[in-house]
Amino acid sequence: MSFLFSLMLFLHFLGLAVIIGTWLFTMKRPTVTSGQFWAAIVMLLTGLVMVVFREMQDGFAVNHMKIGVKLIILLVVAVAAFIGMRKTKRG
Repeated sequence: MSFLFSLMLFLHFLGLAVIIGTWLFTMKRPTVTSGQFWAAIVMLLTGLVMVVFREMQDGFAVNHMKIGVKLIILLVVAVAAFIGMRKTKRG
């Protein structure tokens, strides 16, 4: 279980790196890539899996307020990336 949690954490940080990296790369000409949207989806899924792993673990209390705030921020980023990606595809 520890290996799976570490793998999910690595993928979660990898998604974060893709979002921030592409944002920094396209800073001069602001655009949203499809990679940013899919990285946000990967972050959402891996984050939810990590919360489930921690909930199943005995003696570990999950801070639901912190998880909720992170979830709201991630959903805002995912929606913004989706809207930007569609605008970029249209031209």
